[in-house]
Amino acid sequence: MYVGAISGVIGFFFYEQSVASGELNGFLAIFIPLICALTGSLLMGLLYSFLTVSLRAMLFLRYGNLM
Repeated sequence: MYVGAISGVIGFFFYEQSVASGELNGFLAIFIPLICALTGSLLMGLLYSFLTVSLRAMLFLRYGNLM
């Protein structure tokens, strides 16, 4: 969850820095951080799932059924 939040903050920061002051578009000010947050959360979720499944499979192959 932290990665998604930080990704959203970074997305807004980059949008804010790329636009001249006073010309922020309200839709883009919400849409860009939302997409960045979803993308960051998706990537970290995929990484977590991959590591969890691969480590469990490795332990199963090495030691047999642990449960």
